[in-house]
Amino acid sequence: MEGLQSYYFVLFFLAALSFVFDFCYSVDKIKSVLCLFLIFVLSIFAGTRIGWSDQVEYALLYHSISPLPQFLFGQAFVQFRVEFLFLFLSSILKCFSDSPLSLFLLMAFITVAFNLSAYKKYSPYFFLAVVFYFSNDYFEGAFQQIRMGVAGALILFSMSYLVKKRWKAFYSIIIVACFFQISSVFAIFGYFLYRLKLSTKSLFLLLMGAFVIGSFSSVTNWLFSFIMKLNVSNSVFDRGWYYLESQKYGYALGVFRPTMLKQVAVCLVAMGFRDFLTKR
Repeated sequence: MEGLQSYYFVLFFLAALSFVFDFCYSVDKIKSVLCLFLIFVLSIFAGTRIGWSDQVEYALLYHSISPLPQFLFGQAFVQFRVEFLFLFLSSILKCFSDSPLSLFLLMAFITVAFNLSAYKKYSPYFFLAVVFYFSNDYFEGAFQQIRMGVAGALILFSMSYLVKKRWKAFYSIIIVACFFQISSVFAIFGYFLYRLKLSTKSLFLLLMGAFVIGSFSSVTNWLFSFIMKLNVSNSVFDRGWYYLESQKYGYALGVFRPTMLKQVAVCLVAMGFRDFLTKR
């Protein structure tokens, strides 16, 4: 464990040291090289770790998938509770390697590359953004939430197309994200929220309303069961019901867990600076 912690400190030191280049305006080539270096290092580190959260189950899943030809013509897609694009990429990798490390490396590279590319597009302080990424989302997305990590990175990357009103590009990326994690379909609500131009007060009330609903498990259970009876987008809500009822994963949906409370706090801070941020 001590050896593992030393790797964490080395990675954090590299990321933290890099952000001084955010304030150096004459070293663009160095910034680009450091960006590629960070993508490589963070991807390798996340992709070669096994034993984090869902990784063991993903390893078992990878072993059960046939190589591409047999997968397309011999295996039934419905036998897996996993989205098609994830299985498809896994079947391609299976043609070259039986080790699940190849899957973890690919997923980690996609997640890290799209996240860092988004930070480079959106923030003038790219390396400082990487430091914040490394302190939280990196371990959740690249290490644990394999499919959701990829989907979240794609959704983040799509936001610039939403702002630029390039609807086809935005929807295309969201559709790809859905083929990794079907719950990504809810990102489409971002389009409606953006077009509605809701006031900060309205957004605050929506956030608080969702928080209150999520605080009562009985209400959440009723909503899921009601929607399931309507047979609307069952593949989406069936997945939510599966996690909600799971003794292993049900805790992850609680609104009072530290990660969720931190995310709510970040949303509130962002709302407080919303006018300033929209101008910048």
